[in-house]
Amino acid sequence: VSGVRTVDEVESQLGVRVLAAVPAVSKPANPADLLLEKPTSLYAESLRIARAAILGVRGGGASPQVIAITSALPSEGKTTTSLGLARTMAISGDRTILVDADVRRAMLRNILDTSTNGPGIVEVLHGEVDLDQAIQPSGVENLDQILVQKPYFSSENMFGSGQMQTMLDELSKRYDTIILDLPPLIGLADGR
Repeated sequence: VSGVRTVDEVESQLGVRVLAAVPAVSKPANPADLLLEKPTSLYAESLRIARAAILGVRGGGASPQVIAITSALPSEGKTTTSLGLARTMAISGDRTILVDADVRRAMLRNILDTSTNGPGIVEVLHGEVDLDQAIQPSGVENLDQILVQKPYFSSENMFGSGQMQTMLDELSKRYDTIILDLPPLIGLADGR
């Protein structure tokens, strides 16, 4: 079997530090819901470890405000991880916003099982609505979200127009942490 199987293999072969090892969760559980239903689960603890590694436990230095989550391919758990990390940040007291920037797949709204049909990130980046119209409460204290209401396919460079940076600049004034659920890197131009 090829691939990497341990933390040591990841760190030695890729030359990067592992922040946390997130365990697989058996079906039919939605892993991100475990944070709310079973806050002492191994899954919840692994995301708290990731939060501590990202923000630093010593203090002193500036913590990252924008955290982007991606994967190599679809269906590797990046959206679930984005939601779980956003919930972990919010539960820990950080004013957090989760932004679904995977406009072609728009999977976050499916995981959340939301029936909200208001405007989302596509409409904000096109300048059709104000940012406030796209921000929705998530139902978790300290956590808001901007979703993709339906998959959006276009050859335009939505993220390179300057509107994305403008949106992030505004969100950074309102929130402690911004979690971006990005598209997978392989196979889609949007991720790059």
